[in-house]
Amino acid sequence: MEVDNSTSLLLTQYQSTRKLSLDIAEPLQPEDQMIQSMPDASPTKWHLAHTSWFFETFVLAEYLPGY
Repeated sequence: MEVDNSTSLLLTQYQSTRKLSLDIAEPLQPEDQMIQSMPDASPTKWHLAHTSWFFETFVLAEYLPGY
């Protein structure tokens, strides 16, 4: 599969954003990422999973034929 410049840019941006998200969460212990510290703030683990779901649903499924 040939990768065009826009696909390459999207991949680079996704990888950079994902790395930043994981870097922010890295100092937390696994137990810290499952706690909902207040009613209006979801746990870190939820945010990491939700952003992955968002990317898969609105980018991969939409623009990658056969995904």
